[in-house]
Amino acid sequence: MITSTFAPIVFGLASAACWGAGDFCGGLATKRTHVYGVIIASQLVGVAMLIGLALAFADPAPLPVHLLWGALGGLAGTVGLIAFYSALASGRMGVAAPVGGVIGAAAPVIIGAFLEGWPGTLRVIGFVLGLIAVWFISLTEDAAFRARELGLPIIAGLCFGIFFLFIWTCLH
Repeated sequence: MITSTFAPIVFGLASAACWGAGDFCGGLATKRTHVYGVIIASQLVGVAMLIGLALAFADPAPLPVHLLWGALGGLAGTVGLIAFYSALASGRMGVAAPVGGVIGAAAPVIIGAFLEGWPGTLRVIGFVLGLIAVWFISLTEDAAFRARELGLPIIAGLCFGIFFLFIWTCLH
């Protein structure tokens, strides 16, 4: 059994592993087939799993306002996935994935700082360490990249950040 002290660490690492595996598999699949086919297939699997889990746990139907926020989040997430998988298929994964991830994480933090105040010192240190880690991860032997390679990852990251904000809105 996972204790409450270690639960955030375990779930955070499991989440990171799932997101990383999804990024890798999605990028690999879009190199072999069309981006839209990959996204449609992945979303159909996700919807089937969501419906199955909702029925298994007998969750009540969401309120209409939550459906609206969820639909807006889904739209932002879909645009983000299209941009992200297109970037992975056409560019370098070592640039697209970290840039999209950092912007996707930074957007809610920046908006949260405006709405709820600046995060605490430990969180800011964590963000800085995360940015440094992403910089190291994205370094390659051929460190030069073209600015146009950043367009799709930036769009993807912004859309992912908007997705997170809409989903957060549903929960509050």
